[in-house]
Amino acid sequence: MTDRVLVSPAELFGDGVFETVHLRPDGPWLLDQHLARLARSAALLDLPLSLPTVSARVAALPSVTVASALRIIQTRESLHVAVSAIPATVLDERRTGIRVVSGAVGLRPPWSLAEAKTLSYGPNFAARRWARAQGATTSCG
Repeated sequence: MTDRVLVSPAELFGDGVFETVHLRPDGPWLLDQHLARLARSAALLDLPLSLPTVSARVAALPSVTVASALRIIQTRESLHVAVSAIPATVLDERRTGIRVVSGAVGLRPPWSLAEAKTLSYGPNFAARRWARAQGATTSCG
């Protein structure tokens, strides 16, 4: 028997964009700025995005009683809007701080998506590995 794992092209190829918004009991924090960045990222990938649809989906969410994470994911096939707890590692970093390093980045090729928040996290994981090797602290990835 052959086991098959079915994944969407967006998951397999990272062909999508996302935003994570701090969701407070009084509503999403800086939602307009996050939606503007989501639109810029979607445009870089030539993805369809309807900001009125995203806004309506966010507005339809039930209110939260504790700070949470609102995640908006747009792919070629779908729009996902979900709320989850803020990871403990993030809350710990907010309390204790983090150590960061910076590195020079050469010229980017014209097709670079470095300015978009894409679902393709390979470059992000590589950067975290490099940062840890340089002495920075990273708790994710």
